[in-house]
Amino acid sequence: MTSEMDSASSCGVSYCLKMSYSRAYYFLSNRLVANIRATIRFLKFFIFLAQ
Repeated sequence: MTSEMDSASSCGVSYCLKMSYSRAYYFLSNRLVANIRATIRFLKFFIFLAQ
């Protein structure tokens, strides 16, 4: 009985870690895309000023 409980709890922990990891990955990738867009906008503005 205890071994079944342990395996179930460890499976739940790994599932929870996997979900939090994927959520963090999506959040970071969205932030990265936003930062890249802001950087491109800044570079276009800088090139416009340099000309």
